[in-house]
Amino acid sequence: MSKIVAATNSMIANSDKISTVINRDGYWFFLYNKKYAWCIENLDHEGTNSSILYFLKAEGKFYVNDVKVFERLSRQDARLLVKQGEAIEYNSNEIGTEEVLQAFRLLFTIVKERGFGIDNVLDDIKNIGLTTP
Repeated sequence: MSKIVAATNSMIANSDKISTVINRDGYWFFLYNKKYAWCIENLDHEGTNSSILYFLKAEGKFYVNDVKVFERLSRQDARLLVKQGEAIEYNSNEIGTEEVLQAFRLLFTIVKERGFGIDNVLDDIKNIGLTTP
């Protein structure tokens, strides 16, 4: 298994560590464990669905030590950051396994729900069902 799949599955399993979600034109930037900057996008091209996960350097470092730095980073074009050597791109189509496609899709959904704040609503609804006699 690819290390990116294992890391993605870990982010999914520990989704409570996903924070500071910022949506910029379909690019969902987020921090993981309050220090690693990521971006994910979901693409639908002629019926083919894929996802791209980006790991981003912040001011040349592999971690973010200030939310303001992350907010500035989120204003950047993720693809341009890849070209400049400030990010690495993991494309589900290039990796080409069903496992990575499913993992990226699930991570995208989790990040998007966190960004909208709907994850709190869903937790509340789920908990109501648990407490109702």
